[in-house]
Amino acid sequence: GAILPVAAPVKSDETVTDFFTRTLGSDILKLVVDPFISTVYCGDPSKMSMRSVFPAIAKAGDAGNGFGGLVKGFVASRKAAKETKATPFPESGIKVKKGSSASLKGGLKKLP
Repeated sequence: GAILPVAAPVKSDETVTDFFTRTLGSDILKLVVDPFISTVYCGDPSKMSMRSVFPAIAKAGDAGNGFGGLVKGFVASRKAAKETKATPFPESGIKVKKGSSASLKGGLKKLP
């Protein structure tokens, strides 16, 4: 697969497989994304919506344009967040301090 394929952003929803193949290449999909999706979501990335699974990454992909789109999108989002003093991806609904992680109160044992 290509290291950094050049492709225009797709504004409509696409599968996780299509998005990562288009933006980062099939090697990243196979070595990083597929194992992550299989472990965390127990799903098939070719059947999962990018905007549902990774909304912030999909938004960054939309903000960029062509080569380096994800990087440009994340930089633009961070810059806009600093100017408005808002979180860069508020649609996630998660508020945590920078550099920390989050979980459910009482831990993951609360899940059915």
